[in-house]
Amino acid sequence: MRTQLAIALFLVAALLIPAAPADAAGCRFTLGFQALHDRIPSEVGASVENEHFNTTNGNAEQQTTAWHGKGGLLVWRKADNWTALTDGATTWINGPYGVQTRPNGGPLFSWERTAPAPPPPSDGTNLLTPRCTGGLGAGGNKLIVVNQTGSDAVVRLVDAQGQTCRLVYVRSQATLQDVMAGGYRLQYALGSQYDSASRRFLSSAGYYESPNALPFQPRPEIDTWTVTLVWSSNPDTRTRPAQISEPPGFWG
Repeated sequence: MRTQLAIALFLVAALLIPAAPADAAGCRFTLGFQALHDRIPSEVGASVENEHFNTTNGNAEQQTTAWHGKGGLLVWRKADNWTALTDGATTWINGPYGVQTRPNGGPLFSWERTAPAPPPPSDGTNLLTPRCTGGLGAGGNKLIVVNQTGSDAVVRLVDAQGQTCRLVYVRSQATLQDVMAGGYRLQYALGSQYDSASRRFLSSAGYYESPNALPFQPRPEIDTWTVTLVWSSNPDTRTRPAQISEPPGFWG
């Protein structure tokens, strides 16, 4: 077995820029979502899907374009029966005193009552069905990601065609097994308060990309890459990943 030298990725701060959903035809707002849209039409924007229920938490949800055109989410919250909009950073709530705003991460208004937050995904949880696998058999190429940043991470492996091959949650360490031969870019998000409904970090999110591709060789060679995420002020741009805006399609 041939094992590649471990590399360390040096991180710098970045700002959260939510992704832009595409417009969808034939959808509309109804009931409480229509009422909130009528109060703050510019902030809500246009609908990109019809209302549906999230079977995980019992909430009703509907994606919108939001005021910036980069994606928002309308939510009827089962926990307290209020209707809200989030644009990825700010929450608008149609509550007992009309529409009020606050940061997504709080503090909550005195009249808000929420269900306990679900725990974040465990190490190695696949947030998308793995792609770019097969043809190598068990025990093939591996990517080991060690997270020493103090923040949770979502790691994305992108092939030469721009396809998301893996999207994995990493709290401390995870192993991506059976990676198909080829060259891959490594992108990742760091943050806290991961929300499974909107599938993104609600607080302190930043996006990064490794400056170098990770090559995995075809059989009979077997490669194992180890990537360690750490905070550092290292100015060398040859080893430090670039801070980037949220890549299109990052969350699938």
